[in-house]
Amino acid sequence: MSARSRRKGHQWERDVARMFSKLLGFEVRRGISQTRGATEPDVDCPGWWVECKVSVRPPSVWAAMRQAVGDSDGTGRTPVVFARHNGAGGKPPTDLVVMRREDWMTWVARAHGSRDPSA
Repeated sequence: MSARSRRKGHQWERDVARMFSKLLGFEVRRGISQTRGATEPDVDCPGWWVECKVSVRPPSVWAAMRQAVGDSDGTGRTPVVFARHNGAGGKPPTDLVVMRREDWMTWVARAHGSRDPSA
C-alpha cells in the first residue's frame, strides 16, 4: 500500500471520527494502536466496531464487514463499515454505511422504543 493510500485511509478515519463526535457530542478518535499490530477498530466509538474503507474503485463492503464481524466478536460492539468510493473521473465521492440486518433492526427498534426487533 502506498503512502498516499495510507494517508487517504487515515483521513477518512479522522472524518468518520469527527462525524461521530459531532453527532454524539463527545470526542471520538481513530483507533491508532491498530498500526502496532493490536486488534482495534479504525474508529474507537463506544458500542460500535467501526471499520473504514476508502478506494478509487468501490471497496469490498463484504470483506470489510467480515473483518468487522470477526474482529468485534466477543467485544459487545456492533460491527459497522463506513465505505467511501472516491469519485473517479471528477464524480463526487459516494459514502455508504453498512451493517448486518439484525443489528440495524435492533438499532431501529430501540430508537422507536420497541424492545423486540421482530415486532
